[in-house]
Amino acid sequence: MDDLVSGVATVLAALFALGAFVTLFMQRPVVAGTLFVFTAFSIYVREIDT
Repeated sequence: MDDLVSGVATVLAALFALGAFVTLFMQRPVVAGTLFVFTAFSIYVREIDT
């Protein structure tokens, strides 16, 4: 189960980071900042779980 949680958290972190960069280039800094926060939280969950 630990591998599943860390794997899902890794995938979510990558998707959130990609979305944050895309929205940053679309000049939506508030949405990009929110996605960066979600990215950080996903990385936190991944590190806590392993």
